[in-house]
Amino acid sequence: MKRIFTHFSVLTLFCLLMMNVAVAQNNITVSGQVKDEGNQPIPFASIMVKGTNRAVQTEPNGNYTISVPSNATLVFA
Repeated sequence: MKRIFTHFSVLTLFCLLMMNVAVAQNNITVSGQVKDEGNQPIPFASIMVKGTNRAVQTEPNGNYTISVPSNATLVFA
């Protein structure tokens, strides 16, 4: 009985670890630079993931990097 419980525990742990890897593979990293109509970088602009509270601001040179789900929609403000 103890051996069956041990095998079950190891199998459960393995499944949980694999689920975590599968979820992590759905995220992508998006990076870029936000510019205005005059092709000038926009410092401290907000980039948000639509429908969530995940957001970042651009750096002083307009650059940003954000990790998002592969099906996310980004909103720039």
